[in-house]
Amino acid sequence: MWNDLKLRCDRLPAEIWICPAPQRSIASFRQIGGSATEAGGILLGYRRGQHLEVLEATVPQAKDIRKRARFYRSDTGHQTIATDRWRQSDGYIHYLGEWHTHPESEPTPSSFDRREWIKLSRRQPHPLLFIIVGTTHWYVEFKGESWLPTIPTSIRGGVLSPT
Repeated sequence: MWNDLKLRCDRLPAEIWICPAPQRSIASFRQIGGSATEAGGILLGYRRGQHLEVLEATVPQAKDIRKRARFYRSDTGHQTIATDRWRQSDGYIHYLGEWHTHPESEPTPSSFDRREWIKLSRRQPHPLLFIIVGTTHWYVEFKGESWLPTIPTSIRGGVLSPT
């Protein structure tokens, strides 16, 4: 059974909650095996003041480009899903950030990831959440703080502290 994943940091006045459905969806794309390609999508959910609640993670879409060590997200499919969720929720469900995989146990952002995150953040009025899924850990970053939760032990519940 998967539980909500709660991330918090004493240095931030924010908490991040990731519901079970997006956890399962994201974890299912881990790059297990030598030929597995990167995957990714966007994170959707609620902003409650400084807090985030991730309700959904989109999965790779038909126009996305997936290579062993590169993922390029096409805006069309993910944007359509985000717009639909926003409309269905009367404007309460928002784009919260991005996720993608890396073919390594303990993932770290590449210089390419960092550049893309800066570009995305400049287009948004609110801080974004970024998740990189490795084979045994996730790298989670929000407002300059990062966490490295283990999969699946920490995904099954509890409170995680930043690295």
